[in-house]
Amino acid sequence: MKKLGAKSEDLKSAWQKAEPTALGYLNRETPVRTGNLKASNRGSKRESSLYLYSGNNRQRKRKGSAFYAPFVQWGPQNTFYATRAVQKSENKVVNIVDNEMQKIIDRLGF
Repeated sequence: MKKLGAKSEDLKSAWQKAEPTALGYLNRETPVRTGNLKASNRGSKRESSLYLYSGNNRQRKRKGSAFYAPFVQWGPQNTFYATRAVQKSENKVVNIVDNEMQKIIDRLGF
């Protein structure tokens, strides 16, 4: 798309419009004990993909921090909560991004 003349900001915007949908699914799938892990869910600004983060690498000594959820903490049934969220939101996210990319293509005159 960039070789066709699309601006980096336009590409990032297309992915960002799909981010709330994906984050909604991730929030529903995130296991909750204290709520800190769920509160740490966020997306990134990229021009070629939608990337979701959950947790952080801060030390547990800080109040309100949510270290990357270890296997032992959540158990085997919740280890892949982010993967399940992506699978459930995939169709909606693809449709949103496809619509946004089509708008960019139309604007470029192709």
